Amino acid sequence: MRTNIWPYLSPIVDFIESTPLVWSLMEVGIVVSIVMGGLAFMLYEGRAALRVLSGSLASLAASAQQPTALQTPSVRPTTSPSARFPRETVKREVVPQRQHHEVTHAGVKVIATMQAHGDTHTLKTMVTNQNDYRIEMVVVTIDPPDGVEPAIGSFRMQRLGTINPGSTQVAQFSMRSLGGNVMDVSGQIEFISANYEITKIDLPVPRQE
Repeated sequence: MRTNIWPYLSPIVDFIESTPLVWSLMEVGIVVSIVMGGLAFMLYEGRAALRVLSGSLASLAASAQQPTALQTPSVRPTTSPSARFPRETVKREVVPQRQHHEVTHAGVKVIATMQAHGDTHTLKTMVTNQNDYRIEMVVVTIDPPDGVEPAIGSFRMQRLGTINPGSTQVAQFSMRSLGGNVMDVSGQIEFISANYEITKIDLPVPRQE
């Protein structure tokens, strides 16, 4: 019986006993198993995997659209020079009308007189410091009215400098009338007090002597 069938089975046995062929068949079987397993996984678990993947992509897109907060550099507050060094305070005598002959402000008394010497008129401005401290950089300035001009050699401003407590200094101005009234002369007395404040006092109307 074997003798009759063997010629037919011998090629099959030789084919099976061939080592390269066996390895090829095993590789094919492994590949087929992997492919079938992957297909089965995709059929049963593919939907869940797609939901997870779509959720991850959506979260990434949302985070990309959010604006990035920019860090602003911290700036230390600075103090301007005008804040560190306060400006000088200017005080000025405020009166509805010019005082006649004499005015006192901030402890300083000012008396103005006018004397006539022919065509020339002499304005005397007496500045008395009634404070217990000295005043400095005292300046007397006049503004002649229309038709009046300073005489030759006379100026519109005189510097009295420092006036000690209880002391008086006098500034004299010579003027000529060219048709104007010398009694309408105006001006200012300016000085710096002990607390470095600049004070201005309007020149009173002179007293005719």
